[in-house]
Amino acid sequence: MGSYCVKQCECRFPVIHVFILHFIMILNSSRIRMVIRPSNIISAAALGLVVLSVMSVSSCRKLVQPTAPPVVDTVVVHPDTTVHGKDTTVHIPDTTIHPGGPLSAAPVSAGVLGVKAIASLGNAGDFEVDLFVADADGKPVLNLPPGALSMLGGLDTLFTPGNLVAATSAVCGPFSAELLLDQSNSMATNDPLNLRLKAAKIFLDGISLLGGGKDEVQVSQFYDIYEGGLQTFGPFTTNGDSFDPAVDNLAGNLGPGTPLYDAMYYMVDSLVQQSHNLNKVLIVFTDGEDNESQFGLWDAINYAKYNNVKVFAIALKTGINLPLISTALSTGGSVMHADDASQLSSYFGSLSKQVHGGESYYKTTWHVKVPNAYTLSGQTVTGTMKIAIAGNKTVNAPFAVTFP
Repeated sequence: MGSYCVKQCECRFPVIHVFILHFIMILNSSRIRMVIRPSNIISAAALGLVVLSVMSVSSCRKLVQPTAPPVVDTVVVHPDTTVHGKDTTVHIPDTTIHPGGPLSAAPVSAGVLGVKAIASLGNAGDFEVDLFVADADGKPVLNLPPGALSMLGGLDTLFTPGNLVAATSAVCGPFSAELLLDQSNSMATNDPLNLRLKAAKIFLDGISLLGGGKDEVQVSQFYDIYEGGLQTFGPFTTNGDSFDPAVDNLAGNLGPGTPLYDAMYYMVDSLVQQSHNLNKVLIVFTDGEDNESQFGLWDAINYAKYNNVKVFAIALKTGINLPLISTALSTGGSVMHADDASQLSSYFGSLSKQVHGGESYYKTTWHVKVPNAYTLSGQTVTGTMKIAIAGNKTVNAPFAVTFP
């Protein structure tokens, strides 16, 4: 753990896709809409191909597409054109925050970059957690004392702290980022002030400032795919703030369902087919677990790994979200759990630097004992790291570790 840059996969399997494409071009003064309907995809299984799966970051795996693919709406955004998903725009009030500007009213944030089981004996074991902590301005919190960390676990789980060491992640270079936003109806309750959209704009507005003109980004939303909920605003561009009008419009565009794994799978494919940098990342924000995908969790994970796409996951009010933890840490990304939407400004403000690499983080070690268990072998232990920061601020970072 610690590098978080995925090496280019050198092995290749033939990718066999047969698409019948229907294009619907809707032209007006403000947009061009292209609807792609792949109506027939021949699976590898139907061709009698043997697919080998190697479960590692550098593995290659050809995955089978669903038999009834969804409709993906792509709104082509031009830099000098205001593009809206509907005829009217819903503007979010008080969105004047800019990268590097004052965010002192926002809480701090923290997330997990990696988890590794070191060893176990009987019902006790040792493990590592790599952790980042960002202040209200999205800058890394440095010089945390060991006493700043504590662990919350179940009544039958005992944690003892070990070492706390500052480290720096490997530099990964210019990135291509797909920002995927959950627009399911539950957002009306979990984020009524649309703070996720304000935070997303902090990330987007920083693209042209921090990347030297080489970073690029694209924005997508998702809810029930068959209700037209999977929509991409593109193409990839180095001018992140050109998506601000489209993001504003998402405030009034919610729908049923959470096809999280399908949306992730298709956006990985969009990164592979349309982005230009080797450092490819999928940034996914959600407030719930998948409830209607055709793809499974590990289909999405392995497709991302096969294509060297790192997943940076943000979970709002979900508790310990094991699927998102598995997705992010299996692909070399990170996972952040927010108890309150106001924490999102801090995290999104730090994202560009995390994705680039060369960012400060902490390597921590812990000892765990589960008195009521016979062995930890094959078991997953969950907990929440609590970080205390100067100024009486605290932030939580849930994690899960599986012992071999």
